[in-house]
Amino acid sequence: MLIKSLRTENILEYKPDQEVTFTLDNPMFEDDRLPVAVSTGIEFSLTPTNKTEFGFVEAMMLPPLVQKVPAVIILAGIEIFTGELQFDEFSDSALKYTFVGKGMDEMLAGNIYELPSNTYDGIKLSTFVQNARNGNYQDFGLPMIIRQPNSAKVEYTTAAGAAECSLIDKYANFLYSDIPYIVPAIKVPFLFQKILPGIYFPGSIDWYIDRLAIIAPYKPESWNNEYYGVPVVYQDGFDPVTGRYSVAKISNFRPTEGLPDMTNSDFVSNILKMFCATLFSNGTGYIIQSNKDIINDKTFINWSDKVAEIYSIVAGEESGYSLEYANENNNYTPSKVDDLGQAEIDPSIATCYSYEEMFRKFQTSANYINVQIAKTRNIYSGKQVKARLYYHYEGRRGIAYNNFETPIATMDIVYQAGLEKKIINRQSEDSKTYENSIAFNCAKCVPANVATPILESSTDSQVTLRGMSPIIDFPTVGAERPTTVYIGMLRYHNFFDQGNYFAKPTPYVDIGTEMSDNTYSIAIGGEQGLYEQFHKDFAEWFMKKKDTIKADVFLSPTDVANLRLWRKIMIYNRLFLIKTMELTISDKTDIVFANVEFVEA
Repeated sequence: MLIKSLRTENILEYKPDQEVTFTLDNPMFEDDRLPVAVSTGIEFSLTPTNKTEFGFVEAMMLPPLVQKVPAVIILAGIEIFTGELQFDEFSDSALKYTFVGKGMDEMLAGNIYELPSNTYDGIKLSTFVQNARNGNYQDFGLPMIIRQPNSAKVEYTTAAGAAECSLIDKYANFLYSDIPYIVPAIKVPFLFQKILPGIYFPGSIDWYIDRLAIIAPYKPESWNNEYYGVPVVYQDGFDPVTGRYSVAKISNFRPTEGLPDMTNSDFVSNILKMFCATLFSNGTGYIIQSNKDIINDKTFINWSDKVAEIYSIVAGEESGYSLEYANENNNYTPSKVDDLGQAEIDPSIATCYSYEEMFRKFQTSANYINVQIAKTRNIYSGKQVKARLYYHYEGRRGIAYNNFETPIATMDIVYQAGLEKKIINRQSEDSKTYENSIAFNCAKCVPANVATPILESSTDSQVTLRGMSPIIDFPTVGAERPTTVYIGMLRYHNFFDQGNYFAKPTPYVDIGTEMSDNTYSIAIGGEQGLYEQFHKDFAEWFMKKKDTIKADVFLSPTDVANLRLWRKIMIYNRLFLIKTMELTISDKTDIVFANVEFVEA
């Protein structure tokens, strides 16, 4: 065994007759699904080379000047582990350091709102919004968002009186405006590649990752702009969009600054838990594997001739499995409808097979009715509102709304299906359970049907716009950064959890076409939900009663260097996965002694 400093390329001289032991834990069985760095204590003799390397002068009674040294452990000419030597103590005429293998701590340090992203500056605000809506920016989109306190309120002028809330009080990224109050939705693939560049999910998962986004609602005090929600500067000139003689331009805007308070480590871990995947060490780097693919893989490495005769068998027990979002118990129900909770849905509730059908029911109902969407089982409450959407000028009186009324469907979500916690085969609270507690909130979403007042002579009919909109809480400007992280699927201007969405609408021309594709789902339940698509195969394998084998194994340096913890091991015609192993390396032999805990595969 050799220990080489990567700082000076010197071979360091450890005390003779020393054995070092490394523990390798399979991250597939870890709570965060992230690889655990190996570590072991090593004692170094006070040779001239070591004293120079560590900057140590024994007579001075001072600690070594160099307390961290990048190093590699070499066995039979093969680099086994790369990491860092970290000073512990000097005692018994030896410098004692801990070797810590290269781990995820440094790579995943920091918070998602600190990640570098594109900075937008000097772009006309209306141009910036249109570019974002057209998908021109790789880091974020601008789906319409509903503020939760105003989600059930009417934003239109009616015969009964003024609107209950304004458009800006109810919506961010309002579809009818080129200069709305802006709240970006940061794309998950952009964040992931900033944290772990060059690491990709398997194809079956990557298709979903590519469509995920996280709402960034936080507004620093420096962005204090009640109308736009982003930092702007004004330049003289006529803006035909606003009709004002000053043009708003975005100023030094970094969209990721608005993200909630979540560490990079938690972000990666929770994405892995959503899709039942694990991040593994891959020798010189890292790789993501699907747990389902691991247990269904038929390939293996044969270690039958490497296992010692001494072994033990521990009887297995049936285990449980659970899957839940952070908002699993959040029963948000508007005050204008009955609390349906999580119980079985009343069969008298109307069923619709599309949002368009639901809109028509609401537009013709004078009172609130509840409608369930057949595919998703989501339930919405809504009714008709006769809105005065046309206006004209009356001289000094300014804008006056005429008596023409347009039936508008106003609605809210009563029950978000598929969010119940999935618990399988738990024998008791003390029984072993594979926990998937996802710290994201799966955003509750409403198929919004929005309109805007127009001059009565400008068009023959009012064309509303359709878009799936999440309902979230917005922090006040300059308040503490929120810790609630809303995740959803981003398609064009839509942000949704499951089911249908709407193709691009065109203001005053096209309401937007409803697209029915139930494969777009990040709900837990349902045929296309997270459990059925990504967790089921692995969960059924994990819950089975499986014996554990503890055995001594003798490995070559090549075996250790090529060890990949997601690969199956064959021993006497039976397949196993390594759950944990202790590797003991000695300076007396190149053979590595391993004590391994195998789990039946």
